[in-house]
Amino acid sequence: MAKAVGATHTVVSSEDVVQDVKKVTGGDGTTISLDCVGRLSVIEQALAGTARTGALVLIGAAPPTDVLQLPASAFMMSGKRILGCSEGDSTPSTV
Repeated sequence: MAKAVGATHTVVSSEDVVQDVKKVTGGDGTTISLDCVGRLSVIEQALAGTARTGALVLIGAAPPTDVLQLPASAFMMSGKRILGCSEGDSTPSTV
C-alpha cells in the first residue's frame, strides 16, 4: 500500500528494520520518521533509524503507562528531535 501512495522504499517490520532503513539511506537513517503505532518497540526502532539532526514524529497513541527511556547525552549530541502530534495538530475551528 505504501508504494501505491508514493513511498520510494518499504521495509518488512519482521526483519531488522533499523539495518534495512540505514541500508536504503546510505547509512544515514531517515530525515523524518513517523510512528503511527504507539508501541515502544516501534518508537525505539524509529528513533534508532532516524538520522543525526532528524526528527521522529509520534502520531500513534501509546498507553499512558509506557515510558520512553533515552540515553540523555547521546540523544543530545545527535541533534535528533522527537515531536508529538495529536489529532493532526489542527484546530478544526480555525481550519
